[in-house]
Amino acid sequence: MESLDPLFSADVDAALDALPASVSELVALDRLRKQFGVELARRVLEQRVLRPRAARKSPSGALHWLTRKGLEQATHESVSRWRAMRFAQRAAGRVAFDATCGLGADALALAAVGFRVVAGERDPEVASFAAANVRRAQGSTLVIRADATRPPLRAADHVALFDPDRRSDGERVADPESWSPPWSALLAISAEFGGACIKLAPGFDRLRHAGEDPALAAASWSIVSHRGELVETTLWRGQLAPRDELEAVVIDARGDAHAFVAVAGRADALDDDAARAVRYVIEPDVALLQADLLGAFAREHGARALHADIGFLGADAAIESPLARSFRVLGAVRADAKQVRALLREHDIGPVTVKKRGHPSPADVLAKQFAGSGSRHGLVIVARLERGHVAYLVEAATPR
Repeated sequence: MESLDPLFSADVDAALDALPASVSELVALDRLRKQFGVELARRVLEQRVLRPRAARKSPSGALHWLTRKGLEQATHESVSRWRAMRFAQRAAGRVAFDATCGLGADALALAAVGFRVVAGERDPEVASFAAANVRRAQGSTLVIRADATRPPLRAADHVALFDPDRRSDGERVADPESWSPPWSALLAISAEFGGACIKLAPGFDRLRHAGEDPALAAASWSIVSHRGELVETTLWRGQLAPRDELEAVVIDARGDAHAFVAVAGRADALDDDAARAVRYVIEPDVALLQADLLGAFAREHGARALHADIGFLGADAAIESPLARSFRVLGAVRADAKQVRALLREHDIGPVTVKKRGHPSPADVLAKQFAGSGSRHGLVIVARLERGHVAYLVEAATPR
């Protein structure tokens, strides 16, 4: 998709590079207006504002030309890279159609692992930005204006990626039928390809919306977190779902992906006395919890839940896994401020950070209530048990 838009030029990049970081937006706009005129100067200034923000999602700078909405919706490049590798493992050599390409993050990732990519975008302005990013990457991806509900190509030997717009007037929309395209349309369109991937909201209720749909009986699901934050639920179909499976995928700070595949199920729980006496408290990644794979993970590592409805595990030893953090217990008392402060005094602890599950008070409020008078900073984990709440003074046993 060619464009003569003067924004996408070396002159604009040179002008932005020449602006000192300390210059205010007002002064920057005045300088840009003298070079480019009023209308283009305002668009160039927006690039200056957005590029530092884009570095959080695109550290490599692949997303160079930006729109505000496109940046909000863009996937972090580590997640795009993980997804592209899955495409390559399962459907190498196929044509990949990115039906809702936005600024082009996923299209660029797919091209980087060897796919011939056609990228479609309904919004003509956003499509022009995607095309500019592809050109800058010297890629051969074809960017076209296209409506995902009427894909220009569909065949059993093509694979497709769909990322519905889950916002309306800047607000997230929970109802999948209110997405664009809506859930029902996504299911119908994706079935026309040899394989398909649908990116869904992190908290998507797969059992409610897909559990009884016979068309998804052979689908696979990935629940994905990035650096400890839940980022998406991913549905795989056809060639991209080689078997019916459920997995938690944890992408760490280095961009490395770690997967745990199992059958959903709850973890066996300790009784109160055993829970209070655990040597280690285990904090599973949010992807394990959202995927309902805590039970399988706990059994594999010889751990049990502190409480049937609480995500913390208890164990006799630290668990070496990128899907969980282990904390050695230094002491445990009832989650009463007086008792906790007495425990902190024994260990010369003053201010504390609190991690908590199942307690009604916010963590920062508990931290203020518990803070001791010692010289060192401490970490307290608060968990609900069958009889009340317990506070564990802990230290990290495995790295973040």
